[in-house]
Amino acid sequence: MPHKTPEHHQQLIAKLRTNDGRRPKTRIGQDKIKLLLEQRHSIEKSTSTINRVLHELNLIQLRKKKHQKKRQIPRYRKWLHFLAYWQLDVKYLNDIPHIYPQVIRRILPKFQYSIKDVLTTTTFICYAYQLSTFNSAKFIALCLDHFRRYGLDTCKITIQTDNGAEFIGSVFAKRDSLFTRVVEEAFGAQHSTIPPATPRFNGSVESFHGRIEDEFYDLEDFPTLPDLLAKAFSYMLYFNLERPNLDLKKTPFQTVEQQTEVKDPHFMLFPPLVLDDLPLLAPQLLSVNDVSDEVRKP
Repeated sequence: MPHKTPEHHQQLIAKLRTNDGRRPKTRIGQDKIKLLLEQRHSIEKSTSTINRVLHELNLIQLRKKKHQKKRQIPRYRKWLHFLAYWQLDVKYLNDIPHIYPQVIRRILPKFQYSIKDVLTTTTFICYAYQLSTFNSAKFIALCLDHFRRYGLDTCKITIQTDNGAEFIGSVFAKRDSLFTRVVEEAFGAQHSTIPPATPRFNGSVESFHGRIEDEFYDLEDFPTLPDLLAKAFSYMLYFNLERPNLDLKKTPFQTVEQQTEVKDPHFMLFPPLVLDDLPLLAPQLLSVNDVSDEVRKP
């Protein structure tokens, strides 16, 4: 081919594609490659030529369509076990206009801790005025102790969180956070974290946060903290025992009853508590020593 791109030009394009090999997972596009060829090597190539070379060198992978990505989710869920993979996250209540005045006056807590099973959609919540590893450890200790009392093997449970300091502690710490030690040392479960800046990986519990805001916080009035706790308890009983999931065509407890050994509806009786009011060294935390790594956020 008389007009074929020279071999050394192809090698330059391939090298620039992977950012000079420094960060092979970060690939730059044809427009930037064209600019770099001109600035660094005084080589002029059209973007169509660069694109053709990238295809010939198999350096372009077709992006999956949205419907193709969705097909991966059912395949992934087949590998999970019921009541064994829980997503945990914190919802900020000070960004809800309906209850904002009560939150900033500290009549109501600022944070809602939520944990949701991916398959059955069973969900439990608690509240906190402070966001800290102490409160996170208290919440997960309450949850795992509750699971254990109803016959679940906590050694087969995975707790997934984001990389918030309330879960992983300081990024400079030389050992696991209090939250991780409670999960893994006190209960034998596993704590996993999602990649940074990818909240979609916690999509199940994130969707619950949007739903509870629409169906609960925007509709009810909470003049006092006892009102919030009582109404939140009623809503969570409705959510777990009466509200059918559109995908499952059944309530969370119906799924639990049919797919697991848990047949007692009292499993769904998990009252929302204020974590700040609970003892610092609750019985579930006694097996974890040195709780000096608390991380607080304003």
